[in-house]
Amino acid sequence: MTHTPGKPDAANATAECRFLDAVARYFTDGRAGDCASRILVFPNKRSALYFRGYLRRNARGMMLMPRIMTIGAFYNLFAGERDLEADSLELLFILYRAYCNVVTRMKRTPSEFRRFAFWGWMMLSDFSDLDAALADAGSLYVNLKRLNQIRAYFLDEEQLRVIREIWGDRGADLSTPPTDEEAEATGESRFWQHIKYIEEDMEGDIDPEREDVQTRFLRLWHILGPVYREFNRMLDERGLCYPGKALRFVAGQVKSMSAVEMPFERVAFIGFNNLSLALASIMKELRNRRMADFFWDLLPDTPYTARAARVVKANAEAFPMPGDYEVPGYTLPQVTFRAIPSNFMQAKAA
Repeated sequence: MTHTPGKPDAANATAECRFLDAVARYFTDGRAGDCASRILVFPNKRSALYFRGYLRRNARGMMLMPRIMTIGAFYNLFAGERDLEADSLELLFILYRAYCNVVTRMKRTPSEFRRFAFWGWMMLSDFSDLDAALADAGSLYVNLKRLNQIRAYFLDEEQLRVIREIWGDRGADLSTPPTDEEAEATGESRFWQHIKYIEEDMEGDIDPEREDVQTRFLRLWHILGPVYREFNRMLDERGLCYPGKALRFVAGQVKSMSAVEMPFERVAFIGFNNLSLALASIMKELRNRRMADFFWDLLPDTPYTARAARVVKANAEAFPMPGDYEVPGYTLPQVTFRAIPSNFMQAKAA
């Protein structure tokens, strides 16, 4: 595949660069007012670095530069004494101690760390996603626990037939788990016993020889809620946060602070795409207070059929750009497709 630019300047500037250049001109030609009191927030260091170059290139004489930072640095403005970027290994060790505390209170023996670590990383990721979505952990984990307790009441005949073939058949009644005698006689324990085990009292013991990976995973759902609460209690004592917790904390701070308490007079969010619910909540609060501007990398007069483009379009509708900002035009490149049979010839043609 070869690429032929439509205009001379297209060879020297990507779509992202043209977008950043247009935003830089907006802040240097007077339309944005006083830039020195603003904070410009970018999704990553790369876009912030490029934007600095465009800002310097478009500056007209002497000017005070705005504060330019990534979204992580923006969160730290609200951190106070909290560490919003705690080390992941430290978080894993604290999570293991929280898990041990919960399991010990249930009068059970916790797994050793090397066995816990695999699930621990998954739990950290899930907890972070939960907080970034501003979800209610208590309600969520209660519902998940109940979901795992659903048996086969809603299986159709074809699904029942497959289960009989794979896991054994004890007759037509598959709506309740088998007794130990039935399971031993039919070999059905592999499927049904994990359902039976997780519904036992959490203080009960499980024969390690009968407990497989699937069983341990399903039982883990029962303690996720208590572990989440214990883990967050221990982090609050230490002033630490994992990424999702930091988002939830900052969203709460933004809502609770008055305009005078804010660490800035005005902020601009530039070049973001897929927003978490927590970040959208922050943007919404600042938008309602008229303390924020938003700039989205949009193609004018283009049908938004791709999912990523639709997300950005929806963000632009929820958080409109300044009325006097001109969306940069784009010249679509001319693309030629050429069929080449071998990897060697593809490399030679390129």
